[in-house]
Amino acid sequence: MRKQLERHAKRPGCLAALAWAGKDPVGYAYGCPLGEENTWWPRVYPPPSADLTREDGQRTFRLDEIAVRTSWRGTGTARKVHDHLLADWTGRATLMVNPLAGGGKVQAVYERWGYVPVGHAQPQDTAPVLTVMIRPSQPS
Repeated sequence: MRKQLERHAKRPGCLAALAWAGKDPVGYAYGCPLGEENTWWPRVYPPPSADLTREDGQRTFRLDEIAVRTSWRGTGTARKVHDHLLADWTGRATLMVNPLAGGGKVQAVYERWGYVPVGHAQPQDTAPVLTVMIRPSQPS
């Protein structure tokens, strides 16, 4: 996990949002804008439309991870760090989610937040097949 975070943090425009309860961290989210050179869209099947894959470095934000301490789940913390992370982002946002996580509840949460499924991806041979989701551009 740490190596993945270190690798992701080196990408241009990488941002993170943290949630605290006093001095204790209780949740975080991080990601970065997709640039012209990315490995995100080529992994998606069926292949998405050219409109989704055409990137100018500012069109789509890749949400890499949201995590909340178990005792803080169900409190709105995940939504708060998500919204804080993307507060100044008016373009699309994308993420991958395991459709089986939480018995499908995790994907349902993202759908309530405005994300729609656009395909599937398997980032690594040993990884599960994930649902790729997009949240449309937000009004500025």
